[in-house]
Amino acid sequence: MWNQFRVSFHDTAQGQTFAVLVCRDVSEQVDQDQALRDTTEKLAHVATHDTLTGVANRNRFNTFIANALSAANPGGQALGVLQIDMDHFKAINDQHGHAAGDAALQHVATTIDANLRQTDLLVRMGGDEFVAVCPGLSHDKELMRSGRTLCDAVRAPLVFDGKEISLSISVGAVLTFPQENDSDQLLQKSDLALYEVKRKGRNDVAVYNSELHAEAQRRSDALRLAAQLRDTIENGGLIFYFQPTIDLITHRVKGFEALARWQHPTIGLMHPSVFLPLAKELNLLRQIDIAAISAAASLRKRLYCNGFNDIRVGLNGSYHLLQDTDHINLMPALAARLGVQAHHIVIELAERDVFSDLDSIGTHLSAIARLVDRGFSVMIDSFGAGYAGLLHVERLAVAGFKIEKALIRHLDSAPACERITAMLLQFGHEKAIYCVASGIETAAQSEMVKALGGTVGQGNHFARAMPSEDVIDWLRDRSARFRLQQVG
Repeated sequence: MWNQFRVSFHDTAQGQTFAVLVCRDVSEQVDQDQALRDTTEKLAHVATHDTLTGVANRNRFNTFIANALSAANPGGQALGVLQIDMDHFKAINDQHGHAAGDAALQHVATTIDANLRQTDLLVRMGGDEFVAVCPGLSHDKELMRSGRTLCDAVRAPLVFDGKEISLSISVGAVLTFPQENDSDQLLQKSDLALYEVKRKGRNDVAVYNSELHAEAQRRSDALRLAAQLRDTIENGGLIFYFQPTIDLITHRVKGFEALARWQHPTIGLMHPSVFLPLAKELNLLRQIDIAAISAAASLRKRLYCNGFNDIRVGLNGSYHLLQDTDHINLMPALAARLGVQAHHIVIELAERDVFSDLDSIGTHLSAIARLVDRGFSVMIDSFGAGYAGLLHVERLAVAGFKIEKALIRHLDSAPACERITAMLLQFGHEKAIYCVASGIETAAQSEMVKALGGTVGQGNHFARAMPSEDVIDWLRDRSARFRLQQVG
């Protein structure tokens, strides 16, 4: 019981003094005041602490790290930040239930907090993500040692509901640089270090350094490039250059091959060897097939309108043409829409796509047969890069093959390449299969191909790939020079 006493003194007319004592029971008021203080303290705690684990929350983190950064000595001790993720937390929830997941979070938080210094602060940022802020450090080695201590401590299994649950954490750490006072940047850097740990298999520690920053920049650039490529392809922004194939005996132009190019706004004109692997990752090769046949059909129509009716146009088809019936059926419709018959278009398919998967060769042969049935000529590109093609090419309804560029490139310097090229040309001659020696860069290589029995070539020795708008003028100039040579 709480009582409040109040005393007052009074003088009488006769000069006597007396006291008046008032006693009041204030127990209820005291209890109310205490309850108010307790509630205020609880609200303050809730505002700065995580309700599940009892460690600090993001609000407390913001205040603590701001003060710690202000107090850090630019010339001496610094501030360490360890970003901590539980490994495979979702699997714990899925296999053992959410109650086990909560118990694992509480166990990890308690274990980490017990292995930090009293001056450090552990924060639950959300989900299974924690951050430890460690003032007063001076070297990366201290940070690494602290992180490994935490990993070792957490690795002890948790027993929940009679079952043993294996736990581990991944830690990405960063030490402040002189004059650094941006907590968001620290979290970004520690996140890069954490990414590196997860990339290498988790359950370890990594400390941020300039190499990780450079690698992150490369990933960022790659993501930006991927977004730009997707936008370019989906909006029809790829361009196509065309390189001729030449009859080595008559020197007449036999055809053109459409070669994709990407005119990047800052990098410049990009070769397909640079962006096609990225397009494959983004599942954009179908769209490139569609753009390629549209470009090839458009050039074929211009050739016809300008009197070059005997020249066909080829394109490099993706492996989707070997697997996707709907994609195959779309190709002749696209050519017809531009007023071009399929037999004027050559579709080149890479040897590795056709033959690399032995279990799928039957499916690929059927797909090639469907393309031929729809009127297209089909050639195997980069033939000779492997050996599987020779075993199956007779079964294919193909018009011919292009010999692997690497063989031609080393024709005059590697006897093995000369022998393989001669064998392929002889094979084509015996089987009456049209053969193109691609990648001819010099007059000497051209003469060697002829000496080995080759009759058709392609490469920069004859002409570099050119924009479609230059093709007609190039053909006319070449025809004019050819006539002059005959007259001379």
